Formats: sequence, structure tokens, C-alpha cells
Amino acid sequence: MLMKSYKQQLAEAKKAQTKRTLVPKYHDFKTDDALIVGAFVSYATVDGQSGEKSYNQYIFDTDEGLIKFHLGSAADNEIAAQLIEGVVYAIEYEGKEEISRGRSVNKFDICEVMAPESPGAKPRKAHTDGPKVNPE
Repeated sequence: MLMKSYKQQLAEAKKAQTKRTLVPKYHDFKTDDALIVGAFVSYATVDGQSGEKSYNQYIFDTDEGLIKFHLGSAADNEIAAQLIEGVVYAIEYEGKEEISRGRSVNKFDICEVMAPESPGAKPRKAHTDGPKVNPE
């Protein structure tokens, strides 16, 4: 049996549209309602430039391929430890939120997508803030 060359395999993969780019495209959240939906792959901490704080850069597998982006240190502190590899999330940019001393942070709505047909979709116990109140 004759083996195909690597270049022949690449040409066939391109023709069949089965090749997959491993270098993620960078996504910058600039407009309100910018949305990413995909499976969480990983994140890495990146050192900020010129004395800025370090931040996380996330990689997600989306319908458009691999995408990387950052959310900002405020969102990193809230979300990074909760993300689970392979689970599908929807991340929607909701604009800037003013905080103390004239500063602002990026605001996101981040949801775990638990479609019934998703492989391995298991609802996790929801996190709640504050004590439970009995409505009596």
C-alpha cells in the first residue's frame, strides 16, 4: 500500500475542509453584546506590559475555530477557577462599568451552556450569594 505524502494529505484535508488550525485567533471585546460561545480549552497568565497587572488569556473552541481573548483582572478573579475544560460557555460583553476613583472594568455575562444533547452535560450546583430565605 502506498502512503500519501504529508503534502498530499494536507491538500486532501483542505479540499474536504477537515484541516484544523491550532493557532487561536485573537478576539477583542469592543462592542456591547459581543458574544463568544464555545468549549473552554485552557488559560494562561500573561504578564502585563509597562508595570500593568498580569491577566489571564483564555482559549475557547468555537464554531469558528480556536479563539483566544482576555476578560480583565476583575473578571479573572471571579471566573477563572470556575471554568472546566470541555464545558461550553457563553461569554457576552456588556460594556464598561464605572468603579471607584473614575476607573472602569469590563463587564461580562458568563453562562454555562447545558444543552441536553451536549456530551457530558451535567448541571452543577448553582452558586448563590447570601443565606437562603424561607418565604413564609
